[in-house]
Amino acid sequence: MILRRLGNKQAIASEIQKYFPQHRIYIEPFFGAGGMFFNKPKAKYNIVNDLDSDVFNLFMVVMNQKDELEKAFYQMPIHSDLLNYWKKNEETDPIKKALRFLFLSNITHLGLGEAIRCSVGNDKKILLSEIDKTFDFLFEVKFINEDFKRFIEKYISFRGTYEQDSAFIYCDPPYLNTNDNYSNSFTE
Repeated sequence: MILRRLGNKQAIASEIQKYFPQHRIYIEPFFGAGGMFFNKPKAKYNIVNDLDSDVFNLFMVVMNQKDELEKAFYQMPIHSDLLNYWKKNEETDPIKKALRFLFLSNITHLGLGEAIRCSVGNDKKILLSEIDKTFDFLFEVKFINEDFKRFIEKYISFRGTYEQDSAFIYCDPPYLNTNDNYSNSFTE
């Protein structure tokens, strides 16, 4: 898993999964960092969604421009000048937007984007080793960027009882009244 996010269920995924029914179709309307998705056996069919354009862009870049992202991330300096620049500036190029998001989420203290995190390990080396795993796991996953209500209405239509019986929708919605990493705070 390449992204650290508020509310990520990676540490408790195995406990939560004990309550999951058997399923061939896995649907997740609030993907976020994918803490549950990346820490469970992959279903035969997977449809995930996140409204956050930074989350969606990052995973699209991993899926479609992995080599370019790895090269750019490897060359990216971890420096306070870059942090200060990205605190004030957005990026429009998909790879630079993904780099900015990874930097602010993974390299700063608690992913808040305020100060570079002091750590003993090599953050870049760890993240680079995870990109290939993320790429492999996302193979043949349908990733959507919609409001969850529209996503459910538009993409969750079952053709029959068999599909309904073999589908599982995991909803771990955003947390209200939290200090989040989205460009806009969560609202009801």
